[in-house]
Amino acid sequence: MIDIFSSLRAFTSDWFTTRNYFSLLAGVPALLGIASVGLIVGMSSPKSVQIKRFDQYQRAGVGAMQVDDHARAKLWFERALQIRPDEPRVQLALAEATHQDGEHEVAIKILQDVIANADRGTAVEAALLAVEIRMEALPNAENDEQRRAMLNSSEAFARIAFEKAPESRDAAGALAQILAQTGRVDGAIETLEPVATQHRDFYVTLAHLAAANQDQTSAKRYAENAVQFLKSQIAIDPENFNVRSALANMLQQAGEFTEATQLLNEGMRLANDDQKELLTEVYVRISLREFDRLSDETYSLQILRKQLALLDQMLKFRGNNLQVMARLARIVGPYEFLDDKYEVHLKQALTETPHPETIHLVLGTYYAKAEQFDEALFHLEAAYRSDLKSATLMNNLAWVIAAIQPQDVDRALTLVDAAIKMRPGDPDLISTHAEILFKLQRWDESRSDFESIIGRIENPKRVHERLAVIYDKLGKSDIAELHRSKSQ
Repeated sequence: MIDIFSSLRAFTSDWFTTRNYFSLLAGVPALLGIASVGLIVGMSSPKSVQIKRFDQYQRAGVGAMQVDDHARAKLWFERALQIRPDEPRVQLALAEATHQDGEHEVAIKILQDVIANADRGTAVEAALLAVEIRMEALPNAENDEQRRAMLNSSEAFARIAFEKAPESRDAAGALAQILAQTGRVDGAIETLEPVATQHRDFYVTLAHLAAANQDQTSAKRYAENAVQFLKSQIAIDPENFNVRSALANMLQQAGEFTEATQLLNEGMRLANDDQKELLTEVYVRISLREFDRLSDETYSLQILRKQLALLDQMLKFRGNNLQVMARLARIVGPYEFLDDKYEVHLKQALTETPHPETIHLVLGTYYAKAEQFDEALFHLEAAYRSDLKSATLMNNLAWVIAAIQPQDVDRALTLVDAAIKMRPGDPDLISTHAEILFKLQRWDESRSDFESIIGRIENPKRVHERLAVIYDKLGKSDIAELHRSKSQ
C-alpha cells in the first residue's frame, strides 16, 4: 500500500519522536548533579553516593547511545535501574537501547511496564515507541497471519497513546497511519480531523485520505486548508523543495493546476539537479491527476487541447513512465478506427501548438491502428525527428516500418531493441520484436519472444497463430498443432 503520509513526512518531523527523550535526558544529569553536590556537602550520606552513581550510569548510557553502542547502553541503563528501579525515563531509554540491539520483544515488555506505571506523558512515549518497533518489523513478517498480528499489536499501542493524549499529533498520526494502512480510511480521517486545526500540516494527509476514499468534495476542502498552511511555510523558506512539492500537490487537488505548475517551474530555477528530479516527479504526478480530472469532463476541443498539452510535457519529462503511456493509450485506444471529429480536432491542434510531437505520435498511432500505414509513417517519423524518443514511439514506428517497408526491417529491429532497453520485459514491445524477427524468418529467436509473452498480452490468439507457423518451420508439427488449436 502506498504510504499516504509521505508528503506530510517530507516537511515535518518523523511520526515517532520517542528518541527526543535523549536530549531531554541528557539535561537531567546536570540537574541531578547539582542536587547531589548539595547532598554530599550537607550530609555525605550513602544515599547521595547512590544518586551520584545513578547520574553517572545514566550519562554513560546516553553517551553509548549517541555512538550507537547499544549493548553497552543497555548495561549502563540496567545499572542505573538497579539503584532506582522505578525511574520511567530510564526504563524508556533501556527499551530503546534493547530494541536497537535487536531484542524487540524484550523491549516491548519493558515498554508495557512503563505504560502501566509511568506518568501520562512517558506512557504515551512508550506506547509510540512500541508502535514504531512493531511497524519496523512489519516488512519482515513471514506470513499474513504474522503481519495481521503485528498490525493489531501496533494498533493497540497506538490507541493507548491516543486515548491518553488525544491532543498529541504523534499519537493521532500513528493511529491514523495504521487505520489507513489496514483500509479503514474513514477511521483515519475521523482520527485526524479534530486535531488538524491545531496541527495544520495534517490537512495534507486528510486531503490524500479523502482522495483515496473517492470523496472529492472533502479532498478539495482539506486541500484548500492545506494550501493556506503550506503557503505560510514556503513564505518562510522558499527553497524548501519538499514544502514546494507538497504545496503543488495540494494546489492541484484544490483545482489550481496552473498555480501549481507555476510554483514548480519557479522551483526549477532555484533547484540543483537532485531537487529538479524531485520537482519533475511531482509535476508528472499532478499532471496525471489533472489529465484524469479532464477525462471526466464533457468531450470538447478545449479539453483535448489541454490533455495533449499535459501529455506533451509529461512525455518530455518522463517519456517512458508507464502511467503516462497509459494516458496516451487512453486517448488512442477508444476507437478501432479514427473518429472523424477527433481526427479534425487533432489536426486543428497541430496547427496551434508549439510542441507538435505528441500530436504526431497520437495521430500516427491512430492511423497505424486503422492500418493506414502511409499516414501513420508520416506522423510517427515527424515525432521521431523531434526530441521525443519514448519507447512507445519507437515501438509504433518499428511496427509501421516492418509493415510497409520490408527493405527497412533491420531499422525496425534497431528501433524496437532500443525501446526494450528503455522498458525491459514489456510484453507489447516484445511482441513487436517477435513480429519483426518472424518477418526476417529468424524462427527460433521469434519463438523465444512469443513464448515469453503467452498469458501477458491482450491478443493471445495471434501469438498462438505465429507459434503454430514457427513450429511447422522448425519441424515440430505436433507442437504446431497444439498452438493452432488454441488460436481458433
